[in-house]
Formats: sequence, structure tokens, C-alpha cells
Amino acid sequence: MKSAYLEPGVHPVEMPRVARIGDDEVYTSCDKKKKYCGGFLGTISPVAINPLTQMLLNGLAASWHFNAGTTTFPADFGPYNLFAFGTLSIVAGKLLNAVEIQTNEALSGDNLESVFTFDDGLFTWHMWIKFSVLPSAGSEDILYKAANNGGYILRLASTGQLTFFTGNGASYDSVVWGSNLSINTWYQIVCGRDANNLYVQVNTESVLGVVASSPSAAYIPPSPIQNFNIPATPPGHTMNFLLDELISWSRFLSLAERTFLWNNGIGLAYPF
Repeated sequence: MKSAYLEPGVHPVEMPRVARIGDDEVYTSCDKKKKYCGGFLGTISPVAINPLTQMLLNGLAASWHFNAGTTTFPADFGPYNLFAFGTLSIVAGKLLNAVEIQTNEALSGDNLESVFTFDDGLFTWHMWIKFSVLPSAGSEDILYKAANNGGYILRLASTGQLTFFTGNGASYDSVVWGSNLSINTWYQIVCGRDANNLYVQVNTESVLGVVASSPSAAYIPPSPIQNFNIPATPPGHTMNFLLDELISWSRFLSLAERTFLWNNGIGLAYPF
């Protein structure tokens, strides 16, 4: 069929015929007087939606783009706020902008402790992060959720070694990523657990651990300003880093979903 140029301002007396998807002629002859509808309408093509996009919306709890803010950072998805310890800066990020967290600065949200408890043991956290300064000595916690009602910690050593802990009380299960992180490099970090497993993934490399019935990993709790902190111990931490696309889910993401978020190193932001 030929595409129809529809004369502007001339309207049909009756409803026009609507073509099927893929038909090249849409809103053709409108009534028995053959008047047209106005405007040019070409081929309609179906839009394919990746099923992983739909899957990533399931169980989505919160998302922060960090495109604006200095002291308060409302979530772009979810009715939650992160609050600055200090006055933070917005700078160029991985996808668009990022929040810069320097020595003794942090994001916190005591109300998030209850929101992100995930008592059923199912959760995932995602972030893009770039360090300019690693911990000066020992280890410091990038992400900290208090132990009451289920805690978790993403911990970075001065060597660049990354460990993810989950558990309750004074002992935790843990899994260690196999390589060391470096400065001045953007990393996608995804960590989470379900009833039986916990994992930490950096870019496309994932390490899976087992949730023990009696956790045995040694755990030395920090002194947080709130029950939910990024990082855990302001004042006192020595890390400097940029943080972009912080996202949480109340479920365990599959390897396919985590790889989809990696997007060949380009990354993806909500709504994916």
C-alpha cells in the first residue's frame, strides 16, 4: 500500500479505518465522502521490549541517579531519602552524574534501616563506584546495614580486596571477590543473597558463597552514625570515591540480570 498524506484541518464525519500493525497506510479513506484526517502517518512497527527489562522492575525497592543534591538525595524510584554527612558534591559520573564522597563524608538514612531489612533474606544492591583513594590501612565498609533484623556489609581493604558479609549478631557469612580493586577505574559492584547463597559481582565476574546454618566469619562492627550508611564510619574513614546508580531490590538477581545491568561496560539506569 502507498502511504497517505492526510490534508491538515479536514476531519472525517465517521471514524476512519485503522490499519493493522505493519500496514503502510493508516487512517486512509474516512467516510463515504473520502475526506482525510490530517497529518502524515507512516508505517507502524512493533517495539520489542527485552524481557530482562521487565524482570528488573520486579522487586525493585529504590534507585538513586545522584544527578542533583548536596545534603538530601531523594530516590528516583521509591519514597526514600539519603542524607549527607557533610556537604557532598555532584560531579560527572559513569552514566550522567555521580555523588562524590570524600574522607569523613557519608550518606546515611536511619529510616532506610527498616525499609532495607529484607527479613526474608532476599536482597540485592547495585552501584557504580570509582575510588580515588583506598582505605589508608586495614578495612573500611563501603555499604553498611546494622545487624538488627538482618545485616550486611560491603567491605574494602587497603589492598583493594572486596568482601561481602551477611548475617545477624556477632557472626556473618562472607564471600571474597578474587581480585583487588584499583583507583581511578569505574566498577559495577552487585551484591546480594537469598536463603541459601550470597554473592558479590564486580563487572562480569561473580563469586558465589553459601549461607551457613551457623555463620562463622569474624565480624568487627564499625561505629555508624545511623543504621544504614555509605560508607559506615564518618568521621573516621579515609576512602574517597564517586558513587553512581545505587539501586536495591528485595530479591536475588540472576546472573543474566546482573550481566544485563553491566551492558557491555556502558551500564544501565532505572527504568532500564
